[in-house]
Amino acid sequence: MAIETAPSPQRTPQGERTVERVLDAAEGLFSQSGLEATSLREVARAAGLRAPSLYNHFPDKEALYEAVLERALRPMLEVIEAFLAAGDAAYREPRIVEDMMALLARRPAIARLLHHETLAGGEHMNAVLRSWLASLYGGGLETLKRSPFRGAWKDEELPRLLFAMATLFTGYFSLAPGVAAAFGGDPFSEQALREQTQFMRKLWEGVWRAPA
Repeated sequence: MAIETAPSPQRTPQGERTVERVLDAAEGLFSQSGLEATSLREVARAAGLRAPSLYNHFPDKEALYEAVLERALRPMLEVIEAFLAAGDAAYREPRIVEDMMALLARRPAIARLLHHETLAGGEHMNAVLRSWLASLYGGGLETLKRSPFRGAWKDEELPRLLFAMATLFTGYFSLAPGVAAAFGGDPFSEQALREQTQFMRKLWEGVWRAPA
């Protein structure tokens, strides 16, 4: 299931590196404070640029915010697409668990950003979700409805189940201070991430069961 996006403008290698630096800075700041409370001046300072230089790459703050969201969603969608493309075999050997945990461990700000946007009302994320997720989400539900691994879940329960699983994946990272308080230690340590991945794998296998 291909996701169509508008072609990116041509940039020099140096320009690409600058854009990535800006997006990294903006992702961190937006995940902490949201769109309204973050200024372009703060983003520029965090990226090591002068504020006017940002307009060479993004026309306004909203465009920068949507670019951050799109960059955050793209790798997550690729993991989900690979899972759906594998069909029922993906339930027998659910690489999606390891892949999603590894992705979020590399960039935990993604989880904080998604949760912050949802709590803020989701206005900007909804624009991105309409173009990126509508067909994928619908296709995912249809795949689950046809799968023998859906177990005893009813059709009307599947959207809630998908939402619950997504929340479990992202919640560990967006609520990292709470995780640290509950279990002690660094939630991003190699051991803690390995234990959480094993837990998520066990939970996944318990949720999706083939008929006996």
